[in-house]
Amino acid sequence: MKSYLIKNSDIMHKGKIFPEGSTIELDEQEASQLSNYLEELKDSSLITDHSSLTNNKEQITKNNKRSK
Repeated sequence: MKSYLIKNSDIMHKGKIFPEGSTIELDEQEASQLSNYLEELKDSSLITDHSSLTNNKEQITKNNKRSK
C-alpha cells in the first residue's frame, strides 16, 4: 500500500470521509479509481492520522452552540 495526499475535495472511502489535505493509504487499484483527488507521497514522515477528526468536529460543534 502507498500513501497519498487528498487534494481538491473530501473523499469517502469504505464509508469513512477523508478531508482534503489529509493522507490515506491505498492499494494501486483503489488509487487509480480516485486518481483525480490524490497525490502520491514519497516521504512517509508526512503521513498523519486523521482518524480523530470526526470526534473533534463533533466536540467543537457542541461547544459552539449558542445558548438562549
